[in-house]
Amino acid sequence: MITDIGIDLDGVCYPFSKAFYEYASNRMGRDDLPEPTTWEFYREWGLSSEEFEQWIIDGTKDANLFAQYPPEPSVKEIVNKFSAQNYRVHIVTNRPKEAEEQTAEWLERWGIKYDTLVFTPMKTDIAHHVRTYYGDKYCPEYEIAMIEDSVDNFKALEEIGVLAFLYDQPWNRHHATKRRVVLMYNFFEFVLKYNRNIAKRKVNA
Repeated sequence: MITDIGIDLDGVCYPFSKAFYEYASNRMGRDDLPEPTTWEFYREWGLSSEEFEQWIIDGTKDANLFAQYPPEPSVKEIVNKFSAQNYRVHIVTNRPKEAEEQTAEWLERWGIKYDTLVFTPMKTDIAHHVRTYYGDKYCPEYEIAMIEDSVDNFKALEEIGVLAFLYDQPWNRHHATKRRVVLMYNFFEFVLKYNRNIAKRKVNA
């Protein structure tokens, strides 16, 4: 059964592309930047990946990049529903170390409940993290479901056996999958339905 829930932040819970768009527009003194529609949208603005990463750090320090906006609609409600139903919630994000304090404060400010907060560039680290979290109590029956907006991360999570869901965004619509999520509520309902079916099979076995 699914016991642990992985939640990506940027592109799922927090409108990072919107926040970074505003920051970059102000920094460049431009109001004509194209809207983010691809994963590497910053290249359309003339930024290299190295510049993009540095601007994220700069924006964190100078403009509260990761605390400008409230959570996306229904995020708080659904994440807290998972907690209320005794799922362990793990927030997993690729934000830089400079954003760790800002992230924790934002989660607290908006009342989003979670068990652990993990900063890692490899979303597949959630599997190791969960095993470490349980320690000697870990057993193979513990399963993880995670929601993510990056196609590459989504595929990598599937490959290691995580029940991955792709949160619908313009930059991932080229990828066909039956586990595309348009609303966080859909993710919550799928997890509950999945566990109900597992429980029924055990009863009928």
